[in-house]
Amino acid sequence: MMFSNRKDNLLVLQERSSRFVMLTLQPDKKSQRVIDNQLQYFMILPKQARRSLTQDNGTEFSLHHKLQQIGMQTYFCNPHSPWQKGGIENMNGHLRRYLPLRTDISTLSNEQVALLAHRINHIPRKCLDYKTPAEVFYNHLLHFKCESTSPPCAGVTTFFVAPLSLSLRCHPSPALAASQVSSSEQAEIQPCCRLL
Repeated sequence: MMFSNRKDNLLVLQERSSRFVMLTLQPDKKSQRVIDNQLQYFMILPKQARRSLTQDNGTEFSLHHKLQQIGMQTYFCNPHSPWQKGGIENMNGHLRRYLPLRTDISTLSNEQVALLAHRINHIPRKCLDYKTPAEVFYNHLLHFKCESTSPPCAGVTTFFVAPLSLSLRCHPSPALAASQVSSSEQAEIQPCCRLL
């Protein structure tokens, strides 16, 4: 996803069936940086969640053959045919609500981008029978089984953001969230989550 300065970019990856989105900041469009970020995300996913990837025809995806090392097939859209990857184009439209074209994303941190991804992944979708992308992704694609006798901590989700992982806690009410989130985080992302 590009912005008005044409230098800084946001790499947007979306899982097709759950609409789960992963975001990372890109200081440039160099293909080595793009493939490194893609590999960082895809390596942590199980094989059933990383079978194929459809990309634009830009030069930033020229090292796509490196994804075959982890068993992924790569496909490209026909020139000037963005409808062939309509899901990601729709997601870019959602992201533009939070990050307009004139946004200077060089001022954003990885944590703020992770909070945005968390917010997007926790919006119920009609196409998912009013479930959230995170719920569908974790329950149906990853098939987590609880091997512990103690219940998981309620409301805590761990997200992987290159090169770090973040734990985020969802708050039941904006008033409670506002009391526990710093004012700088509230200014960037409305009070729905806080970093642990």
